[in-house]
Parts: sequence; structure tokens; C-alpha cells
Amino acid sequence: MIASPADLWRRCPVCRARLKESPRCRRCETDFSAAMEKAKESRALSRQARIKLRGGLIDEGEEEALQAGRKRLDADTLQTLALAALARRSFPRALSLWSRWKESVANPCP
Repeated sequence: MIASPADLWRRCPVCRARLKESPRCRRCETDFSAAMEKAKESRALSRQARIKLRGGLIDEGEEEALQAGRKRLDADTLQTLALAALARRSFPRALSLWSRWKESVANPCP
């Protein structure tokens, strides 16, 4: 669950201050509440996409995975998109998404 900006980034992308629990940066006062909301929406869409894909609803699951990716493209969303590609038997796309997922896990946001 995304509970603070520190769950998204370790440092403020504006001034590089360490982030804590507040939705605002302590140094530059940048408000991260919109980014936190987008991440929360993306995670919910990704979760719903996986449920639909497991149930065999490939079109609906893929659409929700794409919506999640438009909100925020993170490791969770890349993984869900790869699952949707596998369900479509689009192996080259699944491999490409898996490679991007692997890179995002190996090099998380600073």
C-alpha cells in the first residue's frame, strides 16, 4: 500500500531531500498527494487486472492493466502487463515487459 512519498521515492525529485511520511516535502514543500493517489489507483487497477486474467477475462484484464500503466508504470504494473501479454500468447511482448520489470527491480527509483 502506498502510504507516503517515501514509498514512491527515497528522495524528493525536486530538491533531493530525504522523504518521510508527510505528503509534502519538508524542504521545498512540494505536494506529492496527487502522485500518491495515482500510485494507489494504479495498484488497484493492476490488482483487478490480475483477478480478471486469472478468471480468463483476457480483454478486460488487459484493458485494466493498460489503464494501470497509464496511471503509473512501476514494477507491479510491468509484471501485470507481462501476464496479460502471456495470456494473449504474445511471447515477444511478454519477454520485453519482463526485461523492463527486471531492470526496474534491479534499479529502483533513487
